[in-house]
Amino acid sequence: MKSEKIKGVMIKLDVSKAYDRVAWRFLLRFMEKFGFCQGWTEMIKFCISTACFLISANGSLFGFFNGTNGLRQGDPLSSSLFVIMAEALGRAIKASRSRGLWSGINVTNEVITHAQFVDDTTLFDMASVTEAEQIKHTICEYERLSGQVMNMEKSTIYFFNTKPCLQRRMARILGTCIGALPTKNLEAPTIDGVYRSRN
Repeated sequence: MKSEKIKGVMIKLDVSKAYDRVAWRFLLRFMEKFGFCQGWTEMIKFCISTACFLISANGSLFGFFNGTNGLRQGDPLSSSLFVIMAEALGRAIKASRSRGLWSGINVTNEVITHAQFVDDTTLFDMASVTEAEQIKHTICEYERLSGQVMNMEKSTIYFFNTKPCLQRRMARILGTCIGALPTKNLEAPTIDGVYRSRN
């Protein structure tokens, strides 16, 4: 794909304890919105809510006790369930774009707003104070509903052709640190002003 010069921001989000913080109620409700039948959601509810845990302290095991939220890492089912839940953030971004609140960036005549791979989320938008405030609002709403927590201090914002004063202001609004290019987004190399994808 031909490289194209673009203006805007790329934000790589750090999700704090992504699997541990999944709100079961939100996940099951979103599965219903996806069209999963009641029998299937009840089966998933049984799978995620009947897990028991032990605590190891000074060489001794204590428990069992049941969890109240979260998915078990390493379970083959967990990644798929997390993807379903994370889709809620993607749909919130699409809804913001449809209302003209999230611009995204234009790459080779296609507008990109976000990229997701399991718990790896990257946001794309134009560089402005208004857009930064909308990004923050969307993230906060997703956190409130899903139980997820974005560690903004460990998240990084990268700028393309943006004045330093605006970079600092947007970083303050979002509470992120400013990253230096080049970097990688889902293994696609990104350099200053240019987003490249491999054939």
